[in-house]
Amino acid sequence: MKTYCSALGFAIDDALFQHYRAVYKGKSPKVVVIQRQPEFGVSSGKRASAWEISSDGSLLATVASDFTIELWASSTGSADKRRFTGHRAEVTSLAFSLDGLALASGSIDGQIRIWSLVNGTQLRMIEDIGGVTKVEFSSDGLSMLSISSDTEDRNVRILRVWNLTLSADGQEPSTRFMCKDSFTMATFSVDGKRIAAATRDGVFEVRNTADGTSISNGKTDMNPSCISLSPDGQRLAVSGGHQIQLWDISNPAVVVADIAAPTYGIQPSVLFSHDGEYLIRGSSIWRVRTLPPSAWSGLRLPRPLERYIKGPESLLSYKDGWISCAHPQGPLVEVPSYYRIDSHTPWRAHGPTIVFFLDNGKLAVVDCSTLIS
Repeated sequence: MKTYCSALGFAIDDALFQHYRAVYKGKSPKVVVIQRQPEFGVSSGKRASAWEISSDGSLLATVASDFTIELWASSTGSADKRRFTGHRAEVTSLAFSLDGLALASGSIDGQIRIWSLVNGTQLRMIEDIGGVTKVEFSSDGLSMLSISSDTEDRNVRILRVWNLTLSADGQEPSTRFMCKDSFTMATFSVDGKRIAAATRDGVFEVRNTADGTSISNGKTDMNPSCISLSPDGQRLAVSGGHQIQLWDISNPAVVVADIAAPTYGIQPSVLFSHDGEYLIRGSSIWRVRTLPPSAWSGLRLPRPLERYIKGPESLLSYKDGWISCAHPQGPLVEVPSYYRIDSHTPWRAHGPTIVFFLDNGKLAVVDCSTLIS
């Protein structure tokens, strides 16, 4: 791959472009192609369903055509001997616990299964809750959220938060609270004390994870595709299309910033840096502490990538055949045409890595860490 350096979407003049071309001449990111077996992979032309990356980036979880959950080493592309079977229909959501000890899977068969990554066994199972579209662990592993359809009315979505014990002798998960507000997305705050959820038409609510009491609510003027709570749970970022809104979680909630942001491929995730100082969307970032909103601007990072990244957050993004990065020293990486990656190819960015799910069921793992100093 040819490797160049980005300047966060700003135009690069010829002299600077040639300088970075010289700096990165002969350097390429590491690319690993995961060769999934045809009988367990996705048929040609069918896009990926659920797949996920572990919190440390070392494992990929994918779902085979027979609903078996597969694990892969992201650094080598080798298949893990652990395979999880039991779901009877499409698996729609996967989630790794932050400590790397468990994997949760949700399916339209109305089940959530929790698997041990230590010994490869099933730890827990939740049944008969309607088709599941979302599962997520809290950071402390004591809670899990799920979104599923109502068993009596599939057009109604139910958000549940579960009491969770992942020890071998722990009790089965019990419902801590539930609400029927047709939320299509939800997430925990970093400390796990708050949960934010939003509907397709932009209505959102922030609740206390402990008992489900409402803390704040509001309505955006967009159709959100992603939401994120700041580490202290005081700010909510709502992203949709080319727009990001930052809300102060007071009662009622108040918009403190409205940002016009670029959109890249089909990955619209917006995230706070682990210290809450920056808001990140692909290769664009904004400094949160420079409010009021008039002071906001795109910003190149002044320090190494690790300063801002923790867990699944990433400063990489992908668009039109190029991987770009918010880091001041690049990279801007051209993806070779023989991978057949187009604007509709599903992808996920994780730290310095981007994973593409190809049409033939293979995964291309592009590791840019060696190009970012």
